[in-house]
Amino acid sequence: MRPDPVSPDGPWPARAAGLLFALVLPLYLPLLGSGFVWEDLGRPGSASLERLHSLAWMLGSGVAFAFLARRLAPGWAWPVGLALFLLHPLRVPGVALVDARLDQVGLCLVLAGLVPSGGSWRRLLGLGLAICGLALSLREGLPLSPEFVGPAAAFQAQALLWPVHNAPGLNLRWPPPAPWQALALLAVLVLPALALGRRRALLPLLLLLLGVAPALVVREDGLLLARSLGLSLSGLALLVAVALGRSQASLLLLPVLSLALLFSTGRAVGQWRSDDALALAALQSWPSPWSRAWSGIVLERRGALDEARAFYLEAISDPLPESRACQRLALLSLERGQPADVLLDGAQALEGGCGPLPELRAPMAYAQAWLGQWDRAEVEAMQVSDDNTGIATTVRLAAGARRGELGPLRVWQTERPDDPPVVADVVELLRRAGEEERAAWVEAQDAPEALP
Repeated sequence: MRPDPVSPDGPWPARAAGLLFALVLPLYLPLLGSGFVWEDLGRPGSASLERLHSLAWMLGSGVAFAFLARRLAPGWAWPVGLALFLLHPLRVPGVALVDARLDQVGLCLVLAGLVPSGGSWRRLLGLGLAICGLALSLREGLPLSPEFVGPAAAFQAQALLWPVHNAPGLNLRWPPPAPWQALALLAVLVLPALALGRRRALLPLLLLLLGVAPALVVREDGLLLARSLGLSLSGLALLVAVALGRSQASLLLLPVLSLALLFSTGRAVGQWRSDDALALAALQSWPSPWSRAWSGIVLERRGALDEARAFYLEAISDPLPESRACQRLALLSLERGQPADVLLDGAQALEGGCGPLPELRAPMAYAQAWLGQWDRAEVEAMQVSDDNTGIATTVRLAAGARRGELGPLRVWQTERPDDPPVVADVVELLRRAGEEERAAWVEAQDAPEALP
């Protein structure tokens, strides 16, 4: 006797799963050609291929999840778990981030290793795959400080249950109030799922717990990453499936869950389409000195220098200033051609706790020379150590040339011909400071016929 097509044992659960896979591809296609690259790969045009590779591993983990869910939750419940797993917004970073492929590979190997059943060699192969996948998934290590563990767990629980803040702008050096209710709600939901799923719920629970370790990773600069939640997400989705079992409620839940996830995932894909969009989403989701500095960098890259300066000033106004804003603020005002702002911004950054960075003090020395304060500029430039900007050296050489001393400039040209500053930089500073005669003299001395 053939099964009823609308019953849990009919063909429709498998067809529903096929539809879910068909929805995933067009949903993620905008990421492939968006040009967003998290790390500078140094290989122009390769980002789409890298993301295609990530998408392939994501779909592979989805296939493995489908087999595992079908075995643990027969009937209509397993497509519900598959929908939660495939369409969840937390899958977006794994495709968009070029450096997140290992997270995808590890997750795929873990799920594929759990699928085999029957036969000692299949079980041995599955065990090996699962161990390799766990090694990749847990490779990140643990947070830098125990104080991050609790808040990180709370924020990641919120990302799993209510993924409205997916942009990686949450920095635990400037944390908002931790959503402890999300962690409590996750724990409360797990208990009835275990009771309903009984022994079949133990494997999903194990995956959920194993995914906690990489999910608590805090980057060295304090940034909390959500892309390592794949293992936890697979466990949660399986737990939902086994708890629903053969309940007809799952048949009603599938379209509602799928539509909600399609909407929220589509929104997340839009946030990850470019670096600019992601920075804006991070600022809206988690406003902090970190996200303000990132937004300032994006605006500076787009040529909106005044707007970028405003963000940098906000990023250093906190009792704990953001390091990137400290490094860029004075340099930005120098690029804007505003020496008075360089001195004002540099003083504010130093008072705010940025520290005597070369990126701060060298532009301040240059601005002082620009304004004709040569004695103060030379003293300031002499105090800059490890000048990676070349600006302090320009000030020192220009101050010497202003006194008629070309010896230091000649020595620099001889010993470090490929390093800035060049003579043109010295001449430009002299002209900006109103030393037109000295600038012309340096140019004449540097002419080929004047060189020894």
